[in-house]
Amino acid sequence: MLLDFYNSVWNKGQLPADWKEATISPLLKADKSPFDVTSYRPVALTSTLCKVMEKMVSTRLRWWLEANQLFNKFQSGFRKHRSTTDHILRLANDAHKAVHTKQCTLAVMLDLEKAFDLVWHRGLLYKMETLGLKGNILQFVSDFLTNRSIRVRIGSAISRPYQLENGTPQGSVISPFLFLIMVNDLEVPDDNVQLSLYADDSAAWKSGTNIDALSRSIQRYLDRLVIYFEQWGFKLSPEKTVAIVFTRSKKIQPADVKLLVGDKVIKVEKTVKFLGVIFDQQMSWKSHIDYVADRCNKRLNLMRVMSGARWGASKGVLLIVYKALIRSLIDYGCIAYDTASDTVKAKLNVIQAKAMRICCGAMVGSPTSAVQVECGQPPLALRRLRMAVDYAVKVKSSPDHPAASTLVDSWENHYGRYQAGREPFGVKVDKALKEAHINDIPPGPKCPAPWTEAPLPSRLPHLRPLRSEVKKFVTDQWQDQWDYSETGQFYYDLQPVVGYKVKQQLQPRQKDVQLTRLRLGHVCLGEKLHEIGQRLDPNCSSCNEPEDVFHFIMECPAQRELQDSLRSQCQRSGKAFHIRTILSSESCADIIYNFLKQRGLFL
Repeated sequence: MLLDFYNSVWNKGQLPADWKEATISPLLKADKSPFDVTSYRPVALTSTLCKVMEKMVSTRLRWWLEANQLFNKFQSGFRKHRSTTDHILRLANDAHKAVHTKQCTLAVMLDLEKAFDLVWHRGLLYKMETLGLKGNILQFVSDFLTNRSIRVRIGSAISRPYQLENGTPQGSVISPFLFLIMVNDLEVPDDNVQLSLYADDSAAWKSGTNIDALSRSIQRYLDRLVIYFEQWGFKLSPEKTVAIVFTRSKKIQPADVKLLVGDKVIKVEKTVKFLGVIFDQQMSWKSHIDYVADRCNKRLNLMRVMSGARWGASKGVLLIVYKALIRSLIDYGCIAYDTASDTVKAKLNVIQAKAMRICCGAMVGSPTSAVQVECGQPPLALRRLRMAVDYAVKVKSSPDHPAASTLVDSWENHYGRYQAGREPFGVKVDKALKEAHINDIPPGPKCPAPWTEAPLPSRLPHLRPLRSEVKKFVTDQWQDQWDYSETGQFYYDLQPVVGYKVKQQLQPRQKDVQLTRLRLGHVCLGEKLHEIGQRLDPNCSSCNEPEDVFHFIMECPAQRELQDSLRSQCQRSGKAFHIRTILSSESCADIIYNFLKQRGLFL
């Protein structure tokens, strides 16, 4: 019945009147003044039935544009298998090579004022016809944009309706694709100027040795952009459009660069934010990683609130929180900022180590290598490597991918002065692919029409075998690091093989923390308390021997009752009375936990 209704709307090209009405609820942006109108983000509530039909139409529209290769090749916004990473990596790669080969890169981050609100309806329909979109789709979009109205709701008060003459509707499913069509014919630059497009976030840049020549090239392209945008009803904001010069040369100062948008000079900054990533002039990534670390540390406090050593959420739940709230921040743009120095990236390693200890309830000073294996989380350096190689495989399977240039060999790859671990993206992934013996990467299959078959899943199934090879390659490297780690040897005897699953989860939280600490070999016993300055004597008060986990469970005469119970349990299960057997057995874990609980001990 619903499908028949949608087909009727589609064939007639007339939408119900209430589908064209929207209620706007203004939401205050973070860290903005509530007394400034521009501090609010308008959130539009529209008809759910209309959104379902918009989804059907936009899916077909996107498929048709992709199948006929009509999208601008630099456009990554709202397209399958494209992301902000494409352009973050392109800019980072070019700038990184430039600063290490005594060149410079001049980049301009373009800002369109109210881009979606200024879409010219007649211009959009003209561009759709130019692309070959006619018939029902053109009539649907035309009626969809006609006679639209909005009302603003604040609390229980609601304004009178306001008629819209331009722009694509806020909160609409199809609006992003209509905007992509509107800017699809944006002029591709020449003279080696690079362009990035992600919906209304765009940038242009060029690398070279002469800053004056770079300024002239960028200025010529800016002039053409200003003419294009004015012709189609858009406006570049000279206040929010900013430039940056990536260089290590002290001879080049921001004041030396003068770029104009219209007749207004745009600012030249030492740091800029592009697609959520902070770029600094020398490509050190310090500003961005400090920003990420600050946000992550605030979210670590949430994990601390959720659990303690004796109470709170389980290890598994805390790991979910870590992955969702903290690791997601660390991962974003990580294959681009991987060229930062080890010293700068170490701040993120500290955050993961803290998060893993919170998940496990481990003591301060517990070896990070062991805690990571316990939680099934590889070191961040290996995670970045896996993500970089996975991304390179995806790019290589798409010949027209905008980031394909990052994998092309160039003279900068061979003659740049790069420290170990700070090589360009293409050099790193090429080495990893060779070591993983990945040579042939098949091209991606064509996506079937959405009305004939189910669309391809987002994870590109034809690359699944290669991703498995990449995962195995990275896991082997993790295993090598664990085999030769100078820390966590006590835990290594219990868990010599790394893996991506949590090694042990027990209930309640107190029991899980206690047994995890024992497995890690870091507990509140004499030896460790002495190491952290909490106790003068590291020896056992009963027998004057070094008091560690092995001594407490296996040797100390004061714990003879515990040892007898464990020995009997091992005999019943046919296992040797050994520390590895004991700390790996759930039945022995119950005995240890109950013994400590009866004695009122928490190690």
